[in-house]
Amino acid sequence: RIRGWVKDAACDPLDKAWMRLVLKSGRETIDVAVPIPPNAPFRPSDFKFATIEVVGLYRYGLRQLIGQTTIPSSRV
Repeated sequence: RIRGWVKDAACDPLDKAWMRLVLKSGRETIDVAVPIPPNAPFRPSDFKFATIEVVGLYRYGLRQLIGQTTIPSSRV
């Protein structure tokens, strides 16, 4: 579990159904892959500077959706 603000957002170059978010939390900068919600256009500007929380397990080389994705409702 990590909470922080989105420093950068882009479509994942390996899978267009996922987005890559660069999350800044305290002194750490984390690159996370998050699924793009179905039927929602992905606009990186909607995510930049938003405060979000990401919960999940990280396993190198393995992507598996294990929970629900919530789009930020407001930006910081």
